[in-house]
Amino acid sequence: MRASDYTIIVDLPEDGQSLLVHGYTGAFDVVQPQVAEFLREMCAPDTRFDAPSTISPDSLATLQHRGYLTDMTPAQEQTHVLRLAEILQKRHRRQSPSFLVIPPTTATCAALIAMRSFSGATAAPGWRHA
Repeated sequence: MRASDYTIIVDLPEDGQSLLVHGYTGAFDVVQPQVAEFLREMCAPDTRFDAPSTISPDSLATLQHRGYLTDMTPAQEQTHVLRLAEILQKRHRRQSPSFLVIPPTTATCAALIAMRSFSGATAAPGWRHA
């Protein structure tokens, strides 16, 4: 078992906790410092988990289940991610096109005018500066 190459660890300013984010599972968790430290140690190149751990067996199981720890080699994990990307891309191609329509409001109009004023651009046709 080793740390996934797609594990991101961010130290949080309050309480010394850390945020874990996993790139392809979408998992994110706030963890205690000892869990973050364990993962940092596991992220060192060629480090594999073989010895008794400084964290509980339940924590180990959770880290593996959420993708932070993996039994895949780096090459296998990269192949797995590429396969996931291909599946998502095929699914996206089969879907009908979708659009997000945001109706204009006073706030969006004011923001557009402010952006144009800041950039020095002239107002778009149908728009006037306030």
